Amino acid sequence: MMDWFNTWLRSPDDNDGLVQYLVEITGMPARVIRSDQEVAAMRKEQQEAAAAQQSQEQDMQNSEQARNVAPLLQALQANQGAAE
Repeated sequence: MMDWFNTWLRSPDDNDGLVQYLVEITGMPARVIRSDQEVAAMRKEQQEAAAAQQSQEQDMQNSEQARNVAPLLQALQANQGAAE
């Protein structure tokens, strides 16, 4: 049933192909469609923002782990000092 549609797409994840297909069949004017360069720039910005978010989350996890380990290290150091 969807064979005609799937043959248009290069892969099931080909959203660009889907958009291009919809533009062609609806006759949408080119001025309302983003250029390939605009789309690439937007995707790059999104990837950079996601990477920055992931880095920030990792930094927060590392900070929390360091806070959790600090009392243990202090206790170990105190025990070493008392044993000497």
